Amino acid sequence: MTFPAVLSTNTSVTVDNTTHTVSLPATIAAGNFIVIDAAINGTPTVTPPTDFTMIKSLPNSTATLAVFVKVAAGTEGGTTVTFTTSVLETSGHTSYAGGSWDGTLAGIEVSTGATGTSVNPLSDAITASWGAADNLFISALAIQRTPSLTSYPTSHPDNRIEAANGGGGSDALSAMASVESALATNTPTAYTAPISRPWAAATIAIKPAIVATLSLTAPDTVTHGTATTATGVALNTVTTMNIKLDDDSVTLAQSPTLGGATLPFTPDIGQPTVAGGATAVSALPETGTGVTLSSGTTAYQNVLEVSDV
Repeated sequence: MTFPAVLSTNTSVTVDNTTHTVSLPATIAAGNFIVIDAAINGTPTVTPPTDFTMIKSLPNSTATLAVFVKVAAGTEGGTTVTFTTSVLETSGHTSYAGGSWDGTLAGIEVSTGATGTSVNPLSDAITASWGAADNLFISALAIQRTPSLTSYPTSHPDNRIEAANGGGGSDALSAMASVESALATNTPTAYTAPISRPWAAATIAIKPAIVATLSLTAPDTVTHGTATTATGVALNTVTTMNIKLDDDSVTLAQSPTLGGATLPFTPDIGQPTVAGGATAVSALPETGTGVTLSSGTTAYQNVLEVSDV
């Protein structure tokens, strides 16, 4: 497996409005995950951007954390999206886009969340429902009236970004930081803010792209093709049907047989399509080393052996 990767980030702010404009990362490919951490002053009702799913809305006095996620269509890079609040508010936004992940929203989970008023906001622990894997964990924070953070969680050293409006009474700061971990559970350490303010925080887990276990439409070593009587000097092809591989980390080998005996040559074979059904055709020469086929000979069959690389 490979850890999900944050490929691009961005930050933005909105001042005293019900429509909040979020700047998305510059580079977003189709199938990427998009995660937005919106920190909103106050505790309004929040409506997510079009085509995004809000997986967390966590209010605390004068700060609300909202997390929006989406599987990218590939057209979002460098654009903006908007979310709305029920009353005029100020907001800060951080956003990630990345790949090498599960590819579905079921592969993004968020913790219950934590709230408090202190100089050490702390997102709570999460245990990914899919268990230990090459997981990506993101600590997401919203804190009110803070011009900038003093420090980030030492547990999350990567992709540290924040967005704030300067620390006035109606401002809100958004921050995210990430870490790769092969464990199922992630327990973040605390941020440090210069002053004690209300905050809300949560931890996000992103599932890696799982390499499926090897499978065929039959056992790993299987004879394909039906024995047929040659109509010419010799039968020159056999069709191998319904080979299905789950990923490209496999090799495909073959050996031809005739009457239960292995023929002493290797015919050509068309490589089946990865992760899908395909037809492979092997050419049987009229003669091979140590073997001569004549009209009426029963056609050979391929024994295909599939193994991990």
